[in-house]
Amino acid sequence: MGETYPIQLKMAGITAVVIGGGSVASRKVHSLLAGGARVMVVSPGIVDSLEAMVKENQVEWRKKLFSPEDLEGATLVFACTDHKETNEKVIHALQPGQWVNVADRPDLSTFFVPAHFRRGLVTISVATDGASPGLARKLKEQLKEEVDVAYGPYGEFLASCRRVILERIKNESIRRELFYTLLEEEYLEDFRRGEEGKAFNRFLKLVEDASLKEARCKGERGYE
Repeated sequence: MGETYPIQLKMAGITAVVIGGGSVASRKVHSLLAGGARVMVVSPGIVDSLEAMVKENQVEWRKKLFSPEDLEGATLVFACTDHKETNEKVIHALQPGQWVNVADRPDLSTFFVPAHFRRGLVTISVATDGASPGLARKLKEQLKEEVDVAYGPYGEFLASCRRVILERIKNESIRRELFYTLLEEEYLEDFRRGEEGKAFNRFLKLVEDASLKEARCKGERGYE
């Protein structure tokens, strides 16, 4: 198997077709909806969790066996059945530009979904190229303990700071210095203690000093 390329997709406007109606399909659908995808499920029957999503008009359900026309308009395809013949039909029905993930068959898949969790804007993903989903889940749980909930608001803080820095500081070297300073442990610790105000005040002083430094650099070089 060749090397894979890690990527995050913006799912708004993307259609995903999930073939199968069991618990595996339900987990896939839940994640796809959270990402903003339009989801269609193809299966003669579905578990209660999927049926609830259908009743809430979150998911389109085609109550039938799979047929090639079910893939029309799809970008991502998930074959979540334990029927070899159905999975093979899905593979043969794929059109150019469609990507498929076949449950428990990495050799037939053209993409994999990593084990992952979120802390606000921060996403931590672990993948094994389909070789061992269990190992990926184990590592994910271990990382959850290290990457605690404080990273959620801390990530939002960094995003806000980045916007301010890009707007107010033009010197690339000074910008990089600010970005690295914000990664120092004291800022994260402020969020762990619930003292976000300290982090913001420290940042404002940091930007003020950086602005003065930038002005001095311009003056020394003789340009505005």
